[in-house]
Amino acid sequence: MTRKNLIKLPLFLLLSSVLLSQLTAQSDEGSRIVPGRSYQGRMRMDDEDLPYRTYRLEVSSDVFAVEVRLDNAPVDLDLYLKHGEPIYDYGEVDHSSSSYDKNESIFVSRLSTPELQDGVYYIDVLYQSGRQDAKRRWMDRSFTFDITVDTITAEDNIRIKPNEVVRSELRPETGMAQTFALRIPEETKAARIDLFDVQGDLDFLVSYENPVPSYSNADYIGDSPLGRESLVMDGSEDEPEIPAGTYYITVFDSVGRIYPQNFALMVSLGADPPEELLEIPRFPRVSDELDQALYSTVEVISESGRGSGVFLSREGILLTAAHVVRGHDGEAVEGAAIAGNLNHREVPRELFHARVLEWDEELDLALLKVESGLYGQELPRNYRFPHLPLSETEELRVGQPLSFIGYPRTGEAASKSSVTLVRGVVSGFAERGAYSLAKTDAPLIPGTSGGAVINAYYELEGIVSHTVGGSQSGSHGSLGFFLPVSQIPSRWLERIKGSGSF
Repeated sequence: MTRKNLIKLPLFLLLSSVLLSQLTAQSDEGSRIVPGRSYQGRMRMDDEDLPYRTYRLEVSSDVFAVEVRLDNAPVDLDLYLKHGEPIYDYGEVDHSSSSYDKNESIFVSRLSTPELQDGVYYIDVLYQSGRQDAKRRWMDRSFTFDITVDTITAEDNIRIKPNEVVRSELRPETGMAQTFALRIPEETKAARIDLFDVQGDLDFLVSYENPVPSYSNADYIGDSPLGRESLVMDGSEDEPEIPAGTYYITVFDSVGRIYPQNFALMVSLGADPPEELLEIPRFPRVSDELDQALYSTVEVISESGRGSGVFLSREGILLTAAHVVRGHDGEAVEGAAIAGNLNHREVPRELFHARVLEWDEELDLALLKVESGLYGQELPRNYRFPHLPLSETEELRVGQPLSFIGYPRTGEAASKSSVTLVRGVVSGFAERGAYSLAKTDAPLIPGTSGGAVINAYYELEGIVSHTVGGSQSGSHGSLGFFLPVSQIPSRWLERIKGSGSF
C-alpha cells in the first residue's frame, strides 16, 4: 500500500464519520418536539417487532404542565412518557395512556404523581396490535398519525392584592389549576389564605418567590378533604415576621378534570378568618316530607375522607358510618366538618364542625353533634337543623322498597356531588355476630356510606354501611349493606331522644 492510499483511508473514514454524525443529528432533530406544533409520524407494521416511534421533549423550569396528544390515528395507538432516559420497558414508565381510544392524550403537571420535572422526556407512540395486524393482508402496512405537545407556563398567573376577594375558575384546558401572585409587605406577622364558594374539593400550594409551585418545593400546602381550605402563614419566636416578597398560590382540583370549577380566594393580613366567611345561613323551609329527608342528609368530612350522614334532632345530633370518621391511627377522630344541603341542585356547603360523641367500629356506626360553625364561630341563636324520625317498624321485609340518600363520589366528572337519591329493595340479611345487616340491590357507591335509608313514610330505616363486588361506580354485580335502626344501641337512642328529636 502506497503512502497516498494510507492518506486516503483515514480521510475516507473521517468523511464517513462526519456524514454519519450529520445523519444522526438530523435524526435526533427530527425526533424532538417543540411545544405548540403538530408533527406527522409514520409507522410501519412488522411481523417481528412492536411498531413504535420515539420523540423527545425538553421541559424548562417555567413550564407548569404538559399535554401530549395524538390525532388522526387510524388504529389504536398508545402513549408512554418517561423522564431522563429512553423507554426500554413499558411497565416502567412515569405516565401512560393505553385505553381503547385511537387518539390518546396525557396531561402531566407539577401536581401530578409523579410530578412533572425539568429536563428531557422520552415519548413513545406504540401500536400494540402491530404484529398481529401485520399478518392481515387486507390492512395497509404503514400509516400516519399526528402528535402535538402543548404547555402551560408560569407566566399565566394572576396578580392579586391582600384583603381582596378574587373570584376565578378552574378550566380543563389549563389542567384544572390557576396560579396567583401576591406581594406580602414588610413587617407582616401573619397572612391567612381562604378558599371558599367552591364547587369541588379544591386545594392549593404556596411557594415563596417560585412561580411554579409543586408538592416537592411548596413552602405551604393547603390539602385536605375539605373544599373550603384555610391556611395561616405566620412567623416563629425567633422570626416573628414572615418574609416579605412575592408568594405564588396555585389553586387546583386533583380529582375533577371534565367540568370547570368556580371558586373564591382571599388572602388576609392576619390570622383570623374574614368576617364574610363567618355567616351561617339557615336551612331552607321544607315543602314536603321528601324535602325534609333531602335537607336532613348531609356530607361528613374528616381526615380520612368524605361520607354522608343524617340529622336525627333539631339540635344537630347526627348518625354516620364509623369508618367515615376513622382517623389515620385507626381510632375515631375528635371532630368532623359537616356540609349542609341548602339547594338540592348544588353541592353541599361546608358550614359546621361536629364532635364525635359515640363510635362503634363493629357496628360501623358513629354519633356526632354539631357544636360550632366551620371556623369555630358560635351558631346563630335558636338555630335548628332539619332531621328525620326513626322508623317505628320492628322488622324489615325482603322485597320492601326503600330510598337511599347520600353524596356519592363521581370520579373525574367532579370532586364533589350534590345530594343524590336512589331506590332499591331489601334483598336479604346478613348476620354479623351480635348484630345483623340488611342487603340491598340499590346502586350504592363510595361517598354514600353513612347516608340515610328511608321508607315510604320518609322515616329512617337504616344507615348505609358498605358495598361488595361490582365496581366503584355501583354498576351491576354490586351488593349494598346497611345497618337497620333497630341495631342502634339503646344508650345512643336515649341521647338522640334527649336532644330534641321528638
